[in-house]
Amino acid sequence: KDNENLYFGTSCVIEPTYIDRIAQEVGVDKIIYGSNAQGGIPKIGLMVFEYTHLSEEEKALALGENLLKLLQLN
Repeated sequence: KDNENLYFGTSCVIEPTYIDRIAQEVGVDKIIYGSNAQGGIPKIGLMVFEYTHLSEEEKALALGENLLKLLQLN
């Protein structure tokens, strides 16, 4: 909460409740979807988001829009 330059990557996250908790406590604008975990399957990482309580707009932020903003590509 105190470090606005920190983001939460989801490369190894398999618990939707973890994503919900970060969104609630820190903000969905600090979540960045990742699929580069060794042995990870990107599709499974995406499926985890389907079981969160995030709105479609919030999912869009976490699944790409936040990274575009961070990299100043939007």
